[in-house]
Parts: sequence; C-alpha cells; structure tokens
Amino acid sequence: MAATSKAADAVWPGPSSAAAPSPPAWDVREWVALEQMAEGFDEFCPPVSAGLEGHSQELEFSRGDGDWAPGGVEFGGGELRLSAPGALPGAGRQAAGPARVYEMAPDLFFVHATIAEREILSFAYDAASGVLVGAFGVLGIEPNPTHVKQFWLHGRRPGGPAAARTDEMVGRRIRYRYSSDDVYDHIYLSADRYTWFCVSGAEAGEGDTDKCQMWRLRDGIVLFSWLEKILGVEGMVLVNFNTLRSVGLQFAVDQFSGAVVNLAMGAHALPVSTTPPLARADPRPPA
Repeated sequence: MAATSKAADAVWPGPSSAAAPSPPAWDVREWVALEQMAEGFDEFCPPVSAGLEGHSQELEFSRGDGDWAPGGVEFGGGELRLSAPGALPGAGRQAAGPARVYEMAPDLFFVHATIAEREILSFAYDAASGVLVGAFGVLGIEPNPTHVKQFWLHGRRPGGPAAARTDEMVGRRIRYRYSSDDVYDHIYLSADRYTWFCVSGAEAGEGDTDKCQMWRLRDGIVLFSWLEKILGVEGMVLVNFNTLRSVGLQFAVDQFSGAVVNLAMGAHALPVSTTPPLARADPRPPA
C-alpha cells in the first residue's frame, strides 16, 4: 500500500498552499455589470466594410425546418433590407435597419443589423456562393424577458447549397484578445457546448459552460454563436482561423441598469491546445 501511495503522489500532487477558488456565482448581481464589461471590446474590430454597398441578391430562406421560400437581401445607404416571408420571427415578412458590415475574407462578410432597440439580426454571408446563416436575437420574450431568444435564419441561392453544422472546433482551446485588457479562453467541448474563461479584464476569473452552435462557411472559417444561461447574453462571431481574426457582437440587458447592451467586438486569436479524440487517447485499463 505504501508503494501504491507514493506512486499516486508522484502523479497527483497534494493540495497547494494557494487559496481555494471561489465557488461559481449563480446570482447575476455577483457578476460584473455588462455595460462595464463591454467597454473597449471594439478596440480590435476590423474596419467596417463598404463591400456590400449597393449589393442585392435573390435568395430563398428557411428557419432550418427544410421549407424554403423566396426572398432576398439588399444593402444600401448603410442599411440592410431583408425579405424572407415565413422565415422571420412572428408574422414578419421584411426586416430592415442600420447595419455594420465586416469583410473577413474576399466576398465573405459578417453583418450586424439593429432592427429595433430589442431586436437584432446578425449573420455570415458569402456573397460569392449566396450562403447565409445567422439569427434574429430578440429581447423581452417570456419566460426570461432579460434573456435573448434566437430565431435562426438560413439563406441560399434557389436550389443551391446551404451552410452546414460543423464539429471542426471540437477539442480546441483558443485564446482571444478583444482589447488591451480583455482576454478570454474558449474550450470547445462538443458541437453544442463550450466553456469560456476570462483570463484578463473586467471579468477576470469568471467563466461558465454554455450552449452554442457552429456553422462552416469555408475552409477554416466558422460562424460561432452562444447563449449565456446566467446573464442571458447572445454572442455571435465569425472566426477566420486562416488569419486568426474574429468579429462579432454581444447582445443583452445590463443586469443592474436594465440598459440594452448591443456591442461590436473583434479579436486576435491564438490556438493554445487541442484535446485528442477518444480514439487516440483512451485511458483504458490494461487488458
């Protein structure tokens, strides 16, 4: 038994003298105010692009249920106009509003449009292929009126390909620097779960595991979106792993002031590690 204990000690050292970590905070009042957290997150945003100014395209749209209906997108005067009968929240047939457009690869854009104070439309759009995928984020819907509810939207050229879900990020740990102060790690656990942890910045030491979605646009370019279960934040970013840059948004209600937080954010990315799949790393007992 003594030999076994020494071997175990060699692999698993005893407790350190460092202070024990704080228990997770489930009360929203224990978290940093979202308005404070949002300050400076646009420091590393890429420049807004005029690449879609004057662009229009006939597309067909779906909510992801397999039913497609004709519609289209049009950009002009700094605004987006989207017609998608049957694919918008409620009974809406059109959505329009001021839009910020970022070109993350030739003819591949991230679009963030404010439809109303408590409604946004954000999506990735490949103007070369006609593929579009994103979501309406809407505040004020019961049973959690302070949490964002997403309504996913898919577009394609008539009869053409649509964006597909992907698991290519699973197992990767990526570090994102959003500003001179704010650094976060993302660990992609599965195709619909990830863990985030604030390494530096206003939320330093905070973290959680939340639901997410991943959509492939091109080789090495993924639209990634998440919903935070505690503060109700919607996040969406288009990540280009070829250039190690991302751009996106966070949309939420500040838990103290009640103000709507609708921020753009960009980041420089750094791959930190990759967890091997079970087939290559399986701690099975000896045969």
